[in-house]
Amino acid sequence: MAQFADTESHPVFPVYLLTDVSYSMAGAPIAAVNASLPELKHVIDEDPMVGELARVCILSFAEDARVELPLADLQYAELPLLESRGNTNFAAAFALARTEIEAGIRALGTGTRFYRPVVFFMSDGMHNAVEDWRDPLRALIDRNWPFFPEIVSFGFGDADAEALGTIASRYAFKANGEDTTAQVREIMSTLVRSIQRTSGSMGSGGQGELVVDVEPSKYTPLPILEVR
Repeated sequence: MAQFADTESHPVFPVYLLTDVSYSMAGAPIAAVNASLPELKHVIDEDPMVGELARVCILSFAEDARVELPLADLQYAELPLLESRGNTNFAAAFALARTEIEAGIRALGTGTRFYRPVVFFMSDGMHNAVEDWRDPLRALIDRNWPFFPEIVSFGFGDADAEALGTIASRYAFKANGEDTTAQVREIMSTLVRSIQRTSGSMGSGGQGELVVDVEPSKYTPLPILEVR
């Protein structure tokens, strides 16, 4: 999983939260996302290993995609307040993710070593914009691009299992149950635990392993599919 530049003794673990904020997320679901962000900040503040390694970027998408927080050390960053808007456009999400991954890692400075970026994708629905989302996804996961990430997808509500499996490069899950707010809370808690455990696997200069810490009873694992 490790991807390093040439110098600097302090490697960085770039994490990108790519979250749906379309109109279907209005109310309790988006509030649950916002309420979970301080938990992630607390873990980074309190866990020296996570604080040393993890750098977090928050991207939202609906009919367009926006940078809510550029790649940053959350110990020193002000958390954004996400708001729902518009329809769902996966193409815009993947295009912005590609731009921000490269911009964020380059902004770390020449010679900074970095682990393979991880994108945690979360959506409650399906792409309903005119443009095809597969081409931007192909560009995002192109292995000839030096910053290509691992993608872990989480779906709930009306999210399409086939799309989630296509988007993910390593792991795809759909949350069980009918309570969308509880599903969002569980997904966000899973993200926090996964960032903490993955950062721990990178301690003392280790190669690191992507650890997705799910509670089996809360999710249905989905097959990983090829982008067609």
